[in-house]
Amino acid sequence: MRARRVGLGFEGGPTRRALPAMMASIVLLTGLAVAALAGADAAIARWQYDLRARLAVEVGAPSAEGADTVVAAALDVLRGSPGVVAAREIAGAEVRALLEPWLGEASEIASLPLPRLIDVELDPGGADAAVLAARLQERVPGARLDDHGRWLDALSRLALAARLLAGGALTLTAIAAVLVIVLTTHAGLAARRDTIEILRLLGAPDRLVARLFQRQILVMSAIGAAGGFALAVAVLLVLYDYLAPLAATYGLPAALPRSMWLALPAVPILAAAAAALACRVTVRRLLGRMP
Repeated sequence: MRARRVGLGFEGGPTRRALPAMMASIVLLTGLAVAALAGADAAIARWQYDLRARLAVEVGAPSAEGADTVVAAALDVLRGSPGVVAAREIAGAEVRALLEPWLGEASEIASLPLPRLIDVELDPGGADAAVLAARLQERVPGARLDDHGRWLDALSRLALAARLLAGGALTLTAIAAVLVIVLTTHAGLAARRDTIEILRLLGAPDRLVARLFQRQILVMSAIGAAGGFALAVAVLLVLYDYLAPLAATYGLPAALPRSMWLALPAVPILAAAAAALACRVTVRRLLGRMP
């Protein structure tokens, strides 16, 4: 027995047009949220890796007595330490260029007693910043090592905030999807109450009516979910192509995260399955209340 033959179909009604459109919108928003979370995680992981792979060492001002000797001693300690890939002194011009956005023109910075800085490249898995700092203090008293701990903590908090925001958005979107299906099912049952009562008088079990509604909701939801998925992929490809120059400038991943491409196809599948399940539960509950 098919829904169309017993008058339970949605053909020609507003639900036939509205439900796929609403499901497409929900899948589109969910897909963009998943992509934003995956992209944020990949970018933050890249920045954290870069920060863990570098240290900055301050060894005094250029006017300090014996500053060249101190810098040479610090370089000798650093280059001979386990886990250090390379160490070099940052030229004064580079230091002034770094400070110019904060302190003004380079000509004004030139009169300041700028510190002597050493840039240290590390093997993230084989370097211990605490041991390195202790070795520096033994040979170069007063040297200060910056392991970017504050920035790493800030990035960790940013990653947590991004996950919480994305999780909240996905939760709200899932609730909205379920509500849409529940309301659609309520409206469909109310509009076909007489037909359902006749079917029940003829001996049709509630599971048959539930299956007829579920099949239609599943088909309409799947059509809308597929359209929303296709639109989400198109939007993401256009956005990434547009933002690719910025990604290169700020050291972001050169390709869309693999985790996103693995998670994104699951969105329309889960959306359609959740719609069918919500429809079935709602129909069985409402039929159980009918006399």
